[in-house]
Amino acid sequence: MSASYRKERHAADEEWLDYARELGDGPRRAELSAHLASGCTRCATTVGLWRDAVSAGHRDRGYAPPDAAVRQALGSFSLNRPAKAKSWVATLVFDSFRETAPAPVRGASVAGPRQLFYRAGRYAVRLRAEEEQDTGRVSLVGQVMDEQEPGDFMPGVTVLVFSGTEAIDRTLTNRLGEFEFQGAPSEAPLQLAIGLAGDGFLTVAVPIKSEARER
Repeated sequence: MSASYRKERHAADEEWLDYARELGDGPRRAELSAHLASGCTRCATTVGLWRDAVSAGHRDRGYAPPDAAVRQALGSFSLNRPAKAKSWVATLVFDSFRETAPAPVRGASVAGPRQLFYRAGRYAVRLRAEEEQDTGRVSLVGQVMDEQEPGDFMPGVTVLVFSGTEAIDRTLTNRLGEFEFQGAPSEAPLQLAIGLAGDGFLTVAVPIKSEARER
């Protein structure tokens, strides 16, 4: 093979990738080496880029992302994956506004924080909903738990709040599985969507009208 031919004939990217990874048969690698030695700057740049990519891949091979980042990614995927993903619908099992107050205070109109408790399979959600007196909007403070894992408060879980069909805010649970939304509108039904890493997502319907209860 003449030097002029080696200089003009550029190899394909996939060949230079194999060359950078030290793969391929000996004779062909020798041809590629000779082509580089002929002074082809175009191919020298290409193989240099592939060598940098291979080197970066070797460096990243031992990297393990933080557990919280993995849970966040899986939770976000659960919320945005196709409709066939598993969906848990939480059942309201306790509502403080449905409890009967002691007789001495019955008849008083009270609109304090509303304490709610939900269950869906192994998962439980505590929620406090409170109407902001000056704006009429709603603040929500909650906690997500896995009841099959005592003490597991599910940190780093993605939580979205919907007003009707519109997602209006999102957050992540803290190390105790707690989350908070401020200023949610009360004109439309509120719903939470909670991403469960590797287990679909959980929906929670939130009563928004505090209608001062009779005590």
